[in-house]
Amino acid sequence: MARTVDVSLAADVEALVETAVSRFGRLDIMFNNAGIGGGELLIHETPEDVFDRIVAVDLKAVWLGIKYAVQVMMKAGSGSIVNTASVSALLGMKYQGAYGAAKGGVVQLTRVAAIEYAEHGIRVNAILPGGVLTPLVYANPAFAQPLDPQVVEAQLAYVQPIRRAGQPLDIANAALWLASDESSFVTGASIVVDGGWTASARPPEELVERARKGE
Repeated sequence: MARTVDVSLAADVEALVETAVSRFGRLDIMFNNAGIGGGELLIHETPEDVFDRIVAVDLKAVWLGIKYAVQVMMKAGSGSIVNTASVSALLGMKYQGAYGAAKGGVVQLTRVAAIEYAEHGIRVNAILPGGVLTPLVYANPAFAQPLDPQVVEAQLAYVQPIRRAGQPLDIANAALWLASDESSFVTGASIVVDGGWTASARPPEELVERARKGE
């Protein structure tokens, strides 16, 4: 079952939650995973509409997801909310002023929500992916042209101490664990899934520059 929504619109997110409850009778898990990026220049060169859209999708949408999910979960006295942030929340990366700020906001929003709703049996955690081989990094509409996925995969392997690109399944497995009862004592956490990238002193500048130029 699927429903198309604009996650930056309150009415759409509210309707999404209502659809889930209508279909399944309850809401146990909310995974706020939608995100966009790209199209940014230096902060003083980035158009305001680009900043606004990135923040709307990457931060406001997570706030909306929490806002409407907890209203249902509080009635049940349980629930798990998982938010997708990014290692950009931890690292200062050029051309990611809006993206990095939004993802940093997701990390802090996760902490606040975890504290506010713990008494209702609701856990709230964040996942911070590193370089994961998805269309966001090789077929982003903001790029001059699509990149070769195999080239991007090799570049990601170069940046991360674990010498391979992250795969969507790596993130999915972390999300499944956080959604399950196996993580019942975990809340307010920001779990980094990045192959050791943020533990390393190696700068990602080369990768960022190549992606931006569409190389």
